[in-house]
Amino acid sequence: MAKAPSVPWTREHCLIALNLYCKLPFGKLHKGNTIIVETAERMGRTPSSLAMKLVNFASLDPVQQARGIHGLSGATKKDKGIWDEFHSHLSELGNGLCLSTLHDAAFDAGLITLDERLTVVLSKRLRSFFPQPALERNFVPFEGQPICLPEKLAEPDEDFLRFHRHEVFQG
Repeated sequence: MAKAPSVPWTREHCLIALNLYCKLPFGKLHKGNTIIVETAERMGRTPSSLAMKLVNFASLDPVQQARGIHGLSGATKKDKGIWDEFHSHLSELGNGLCLSTLHDAAFDAGLITLDERLTVVLSKRLRSFFPQPALERNFVPFEGQPICLPEKLAEPDEDFLRFHRHEVFQG
C-alpha cells in the first residue's frame, strides 16, 4: 500500500491542534476520538497525525509533567515555539468561563453568578419565573454546586467574578 503524502504542519494547523489539546483531557488524545477524526479530516490530515501532535504538546505541558505524564518526545521547534508563545500569555487566555449557551446567556443577564467558592448562585429574578419546569430543570440542580475547573488553564479571574457579583448579578 502506498504511503499517503506528507502534509506540512503550518502555523494554523499547530494552533488548531493546540486549541484542541487545551479542550481535551489527556486520556482522549487518540486517533479514535471522533473530535480528533473530524478535525483531522478538515485539516487534510490523518487522525493519527493529529493525535501525535496533541501528545507532543503534552510533552511540553508542565501540568502533565507534574502528573508524571511525559507525552511523546517528537515535539518540534515549531511546537515548542507555539507552546511558549501560548504559555507566556496564559494569564490573558485563562480568565473566561466555559458555559453552555443557556447558562452563558443567564450569566450575562445577571440571572446566575458564582460566589467566592465558585459555586452557582441563582438570582431572585430567575426564581421569580418558577415554577416553570424547563427553567427549574436547567438551573436548580446546579445551585450551590461548584463549577468544574479546567485541568489545563487557569481559574476564572476573581476580580471579574467579584465585579459580576456586585454590578451585573440581579441578587
